[in-house]
Amino acid sequence: MIGQAAAPLPLPSCYTPPGEPATTIVRPDGRQPAELRLVRITAKYLPHAEGSALIELDNTTVLCALTVEMPAFLPGSGWLTVEYGMLPRST
Repeated sequence: MIGQAAAPLPLPSCYTPPGEPATTIVRPDGRQPAELRLVRITAKYLPHAEGSALIELDNTTVLCALTVEMPAFLPGSGWLTVEYGMLPRST
């Protein structure tokens, strides 16, 4: 509507008003401000990769895999190639 102020958006439940200590924050999952989420790391997750790990933080899951390539023309050295991708419907 033209000429009318928009209604203010609701604040998230973890919002701390200016001037209030951060200890008043209440996160949706009930954690305190300095409390970390539970982290679970499963090493050697993929059987055919030179190295791999599955890392889980609540509803977030990350799969890391490592492939080692050492070219014959550079004995004793090599490089690490990193690739990042997200599956459909990932946020």
